[in-house]
Parts: sequence; C-alpha cells; structure tokens
Amino acid sequence: MMDERAALSLGASMAQWPQALAFVEAFCSRHGVAHDDRLRLVLVAEELFTNSVEHGHAGDADAPIRIELAHEPGRLH
Repeated sequence: MMDERAALSLGASMAQWPQALAFVEAFCSRHGVAHDDRLRLVLVAEELFTNSVEHGHAGDADAPIRIELAHEPGRLH
C-alpha cells in the first residue's frame, strides 16, 4: 500500500482512549502491520496518551491530544 499519513485529535480524557486505540488498530490493519509490531505500537500509544492526560494535563481536560501516524514502505512513524 502507498504512503499514508493519518491524524486524530481527541480531548485529553481517559474516556477517549478507546477511540484512540481504534484509530491505531485501523491504521495497522490498513497497512498489514505484523501482530508483534502492532502490539508494540499500541503499547507506545497507550503510554503516551495516558502520560499526556495524567501528567501533561493533570487529569481529564478539554485540551486536545493529537495522534499522528505515517506509513511508508518498510516504516511506520
């Protein structure tokens, strides 16, 4: 599949994590990301999302969190 960039902005709330997870999973599915790589990406995304909410915003907030993913042959950013 050709190069793709995708982005999602959500409110800084742990209630938004399921939507963020679905975004990451769908991106991985579109690009045939291997199971182990998908698990690693989900773990990294969850850690960054959780830390942004808990430490960056001191808990749930209206501030945005933006997730950007990019795929090019042999690479995932």
